[in-house]
Amino acid sequence: IRTPYGPQRTDGLGLVHALSDGERQLEEERSGFAVARAMMAERRGDREDATLIADEEAARNPRSVVLRTWLGVRAITNEEYADARAIFRELVEEDRREPPSLGHRGDLGRSISMNNLAWCDLMLDDPALVGEALEMSAAAIRLLPEHPAVRGTRAFALILGGRPGEGIDLGLAAYAKTREAGPKALQACALAIGYARKWRFPQADRWIARARRADPACALLVRAEAALDARRSGPDGSVAE
Repeated sequence: IRTPYGPQRTDGLGLVHALSDGERQLEEERSGFAVARAMMAERRGDREDATLIADEEAARNPRSVVLRTWLGVRAITNEEYADARAIFRELVEEDRREPPSLGHRGDLGRSISMNNLAWCDLMLDDPALVGEALEMSAAAIRLLPEHPAVRGTRAFALILGGRPGEGIDLGLAAYAKTREAGPKALQACALAIGYARKWRFPQADRWIARARRADPACALLVRAEAALDARRSGPDGSVAE
């Protein structure tokens, strides 16, 4: 079936594959059920139970890709970007060593890991990591060119990588396709940073306001405001458009 993340197999196709899958693939399926249970525990507000489920599954299947991916996403949600980066960097390196094959990760899984690694690089606000973010986001968008989150990450990487014009264009397209308030706020902040870097201060102000309306607790909001303030007070502040 078609999804925003690319084609996904149905339950029926999953049953067919189970007849030929090896033990590794079946173990991964079992880990997927554990992740689903942990996610449901988090949704009902029981973080302790979610952690217990994840810890038990990590002890049983420590190399599970689906489990480590969920733990990485959970770390991003908790703004633990260094921990998340370590997880996704490991997954990307594993994908490089092991080419995709039947039962192994396809374009979806590989692109998610690369996109999330790039996002962690960008959120850590370390100039030394921008090069990796550019590389990873470029690879991810080649695999999932239409996904708004992947587009948003690539846009932010371009903005921080010295190509704000390209980043703004791509960021606007990503923002238009995004529905959830949290991601919209993050993309609005990235756009504000992009406009600030082009000395377009009124536009930057408007995007910061949009981000604040969408999610007042957005993890990028303070950084976007600081970037705009720094640009305004810099030597080129007088050339605002």
